Amino acid sequence: MTTSEYIKFLVIAAGYPKNINVEISKYGIDTMYSVYAETANYKETDDYDIDTHDENSEGVLELSDIPSLLDLILEIMDHRSKSYNIRTLNHLSIKTILDDNTREDYIKEDIERYDNLMKELVLMKPVDELITSMNPCKKAPNCNGNFDDSDTCHGFWKCTHQYHNNCTLLQDFRNYTLQLRNVYRKYIHNEKLTDEEVNKLKKYNLI
Repeated sequence: MTTSEYIKFLVIAAGYPKNINVEISKYGIDTMYSVYAETANYKETDDYDIDTHDENSEGVLELSDIPSLLDLILEIMDHRSKSYNIRTLNHLSIKTILDDNTREDYIKEDIERYDNLMKELVLMKPVDELITSMNPCKKAPNCNGNFDDSDTCHGFWKCTHQYHNNCTLLQDFRNYTLQLRNVYRKYIHNEKLTDEEVNKLKKYNLI
């Protein structure tokens, strides 16, 4: 790995995986290091230069004419960003991570997946709240669970310590609500529903 690649890798690890530019300049016996990079979510809104020393310029790493590699490493560490979970790159090879096009395409797709997941969580909130309210464990120990009361361990204690909150009543509930949740997911994504699925959602005023 070259020094330039090593610096790029550090910059990515610090949370700046986009538009990375590393410059190493030699002036006689002196070497100067400059770095520019952006966070995965950074978008420049104006066409003028960003002042990276301004508090409102988060998302940009710009280090100019750093006199030593050690100083550069310390500066990069001091400017670490947590705007994107860079650990999602863990399963990629170093070669892939250092490839600008591959890395940035992966991060773009990863952000899109995350955004879609967040949107779906919001849309799924009605059915998730319904399922939480229906949980039979909320009524324990009067949940009508089919417990074996052949010993002195019974009621809520038996539920939590012998069945570990996993009795047949709860298993049936999980299977049923998983189906309900899948139907509702089809609904929010505008997929075609059967009459049975429509009636299931209507039963709980979900449509």
